[in-house]
Amino acid sequence: MKENVDWLKTVIIFPDSVYDNTYTRNDKNDLSNNKVDKSRGRPVLSFDLSSDRSKRRKCQNLYNASCLSELIQTTTLALRRHGIEDAAKLVKEITHTTPTRGKKIRETWKNQQLKNEPTALSTDEALSLIISASLSKSQYNLLRKSAKHHHFDLYPSYHKIIAAKTETYPI
Repeated sequence: MKENVDWLKTVIIFPDSVYDNTYTRNDKNDLSNNKVDKSRGRPVLSFDLSSDRSKRRKCQNLYNASCLSELIQTTTLALRRHGIEDAAKLVKEITHTTPTRGKKIRETWKNQQLKNEPTALSTDEALSLIISASLSKSQYNLLRKSAKHHHFDLYPSYHKIIAAKTETYPI
């Protein structure tokens, strides 16, 4: 022991990078900490890497500690800080207007999504396409096969178009 007294009494100074990679037990409970805990047991993941269930559990603590108006204001500010101004305005409008406003906005959005959904041509539209583009049967079937190859049944079968064509003739 006497041989090592000088060595044991010396002060060792580590670079800052060593301290940056160490964690304390208090870091484990900090919800805003994005670092992974290096202590014993199962590692604590950051919020972004956690599963949906773990995220709900972590958010439950925040929810229990705050009132609804604080959460709304915090959400709006966070969205603005990240440059998502439209979402921030939607949150504010939904929460500060009538109770049915959120439902109306959601229904309008759903209806708009349905309008933008691609639809197949009717037999009359396909017949009009064949006539205006002067397509032969093989050309039309080639277009139809190409669309089906891309998992989109845009064009009706040629037999249905011929049936629609015969219906347009006068009696």
